[in-house]
Amino acid sequence: MTMKKPEINKIPTVIDAKSALDMFGKSYRVDHVKGLAEWLKNSVDAYRRDGFAQGKHTPDSEQVILIRFRDRTKTEPIRFECIDFSGTTRDAIINNFMRWFDMMAAKRGLKELKVYGGHGNGGKFYMRQMFETSRLLTYRDGRLSIFGFDKDKDYGFLEGFDDIKVAPKEALKLAAIDDLTPRLPPVIQERIERGDIRFTVVSGAKPQAVGAKKYNNMLDRLRVHPQSRNIIQTALVYGVSDDGALNRLEPEVIKPKADFEGPFISEIPDRLPCGNEYVFLANDKFAKGKLTLHTSEEPFDRNGDNAALNCISFKSKGIGTIAAYNISDLGGTLRNHEVIEFIYGECECPILEDPAFDLVQNDREHLVKSDISDALLRWICDKVNDVTDKMVERSEREQQQEDLRKSSEFNDFLNKWMNKFMDEVMSDILTGTNPGDVGGLGEGDGIGKGSANKTAEKGGISAKGSGSGDKKTKGFTHTRILLSNVDDDPLHPGKTVIGEPEHPLVFQRDEDEPKNIYWINTRSPVASKIRVLDKLDDGHESPRWKEYLLHRQVEICLKQRIKELIRHNAQVSAKEINNKIDEIYRKVYKTASDELDKYLFQG
Repeated sequence: MTMKKPEINKIPTVIDAKSALDMFGKSYRVDHVKGLAEWLKNSVDAYRRDGFAQGKHTPDSEQVILIRFRDRTKTEPIRFECIDFSGTTRDAIINNFMRWFDMMAAKRGLKELKVYGGHGNGGKFYMRQMFETSRLLTYRDGRLSIFGFDKDKDYGFLEGFDDIKVAPKEALKLAAIDDLTPRLPPVIQERIERGDIRFTVVSGAKPQAVGAKKYNNMLDRLRVHPQSRNIIQTALVYGVSDDGALNRLEPEVIKPKADFEGPFISEIPDRLPCGNEYVFLANDKFAKGKLTLHTSEEPFDRNGDNAALNCISFKSKGIGTIAAYNISDLGGTLRNHEVIEFIYGECECPILEDPAFDLVQNDREHLVKSDISDALLRWICDKVNDVTDKMVERSEREQQQEDLRKSSEFNDFLNKWMNKFMDEVMSDILTGTNPGDVGGLGEGDGIGKGSANKTAEKGGISAKGSGSGDKKTKGFTHTRILLSNVDDDPLHPGKTVIGEPEHPLVFQRDEDEPKNIYWINTRSPVASKIRVLDKLDDGHESPRWKEYLLHRQVEICLKQRIKELIRHNAQVSAKEINNKIDEIYRKVYKTASDELDKYLFQG
């Protein structure tokens, strides 16, 4: 005879409900904006249930919600209120509002309805944890109920207000919102006039961690909170000022960063690496997700009201948000921290809501830590890096161009100084190599050619040589020295000459030579090295960079003068050329050290 294996004699689970609520409610302490967002979600879901029950969608223009902060008076404490004009019933309070940790509570049995509510706890925990007392006063179908929490965090119906019959005007007065009715949007006033009066007022008295008037900026933060931002963009949400005036909470309009308008959309792979294995982000039941990144024209101040926008929001397969991470808290290896404050985005990944993984936390702040969530966050970091790499690259190019433009001004100054120097002293160096030869340099036919009364820019000062014989020295031809990759091309206005790393430090095109134009290559390896090393220091003001430009100016003028010397003195010896080079170097650097000291060596 086969013996049946003994089974456990099951007994009911015993839970200290109050202690459990205290434990789960910790995440709602201190953060009033997070709690107010939960109240907003509850109000929108109430409107959505009304519409669904009638076989239609309640238009966004009819979803009116008020957030009101009541100041302390001699008889009343500070009170926070969230008011909607949907209303509910006693049965709904018992069967739905009183239920904790029920993911269907917000749907109220309507399985196909898409709602913002998640586990059915957020609004209640905020009422329980952050106020000395709180209550939900609701009126519908001529009946009024008041349900709430007392000082001991116990909850129930207020004595004498358990589904009582009350006239509409009396209900408005009991809710202390009768003073607001003349100010309500027309869509609600019209309902009241035809006798369709229903509303809910959720309120909390003596809020914790709030000093006098410190709650005034909460509305600004509420506009950008991940859990309420979408609601404020669609529904009519108002803040009620002390005098009872209604002020619409306008959604935040974010202009994209120029040249990075986006959006940047990436499909989430169906699997991602996790150690030596893979985690799956899609299957037959849950489709692939996507990440959408946006940029902002202005950075999100880390400590400002808009700091909450600098995040990745994880969208529910319904209409809500199941988690949100500040970009800097994604947990992966982020680069370019100086520009991540310009990024925000949304991630849709249906498998995150698979009950088999249970990755959505009660407070919907972050995902449950797991291999899946860790792998996804790392992948998102990589995608953020892809965008910010391009932003930094563009910024560096722009900074380099700005530095080059300012370097061009200094280079132009050096160019004029060098030509003036050559006019004044070089005729003595390069004249009279052979008796009877022409002592001066060639006249040339291009830019820089000119008579004595023209400026350096239009041809420079003409100097006469002092060579032997009775021939007069012809005027020096000024050179035009420009920076590649930034200066306008005199021969092709509106364009510049692109220098490549493979080009010499200084170079000419064939068409430049007759015009005496030279280009300093700003992308040569040595030029790039200097600029990279100095970009975090002085940039275009770096003495090292200025000296580099001077050396290139001397090199160009030396090339020009030696070329002219050989052209006019074909039999000149190598020794003579070497001696002339030494003399040119000595004189030019001696003069530079005297006349350019403050430009080159003093920053």
